[in-house]
Amino acid sequence: MAEIVEGLYRGGWEVTVVAPGSVRVAVGRVLSGYHGGAAGLARTIAERGIEIVVCAPAPFDTELGADAAEAARATGTPMVGYQPASILTPGCQAVACAAEAARQARATGTHVLVDCADGIIDPAEFSEDAANLYVLRRLSRSARTFPRRNRDIDPAVLPAGASHAEALARERAALVGNQIDCAVLPDTGEPELKLCVHASVELGAHTLVLSRPQLFAEDVTVFPTPQAVVRSL
Repeated sequence: MAEIVEGLYRGGWEVTVVAPGSVRVAVGRVLSGYHGGAAGLARTIAERGIEIVVCAPAPFDTELGADAAEAARATGTPMVGYQPASILTPGCQAVACAAEAARQARATGTHVLVDCADGIIDPAEFSEDAANLYVLRRLSRSARTFPRRNRDIDPAVLPAGASHAEALARERAALVGNQIDCAVLPDTGEPELKLCVHASVELGAHTLVLSRPQLFAEDVTVFPTPQAVVRSL
């Protein structure tokens, strides 16, 4: 988000950001929250004379994508989308839902890594499995039900300026240290999770990636990098 805003600002655009309160950008005007859903967004577009909408929801946030698309259609404003590239790589398997991931993890793993980034994967999905150990990373504070055998770990902290090889080695060491033979990860596009997928596949673990929902209509052009969004405008 910040890279898109700063790139547009440097290109001479006046930027208005509608984002959750946790998002921070250095330039432009920021309106916190969902801003009244589709109707509120349409009102903002009309009142501020917005010429184009750049929709960059979190990869599993279907609400914001739908609201932005409806507001853009209602006001006749062009819209483009941004979604980071998928973390899927040869050797891993896409799964449609957390319940399917839980079923496969139960059948194939003994030490299962589950990345619960942003509460996308609820550890409760794995709570019926009493046989396997679940290593939970980035737990949501709202989580209330857990696998019967579990422990939580923090993501590896890398020193500033660490190389790709160093980061991959750190991720590999974390998986080996926790005896991971199955990994369940959401497809957020985060570089850290892409590293985890690569390390898991290299180690021969059963690597399951939770697929993203469809966020944009087929007629919306979606770009995989902030730089591509800025260049397109």
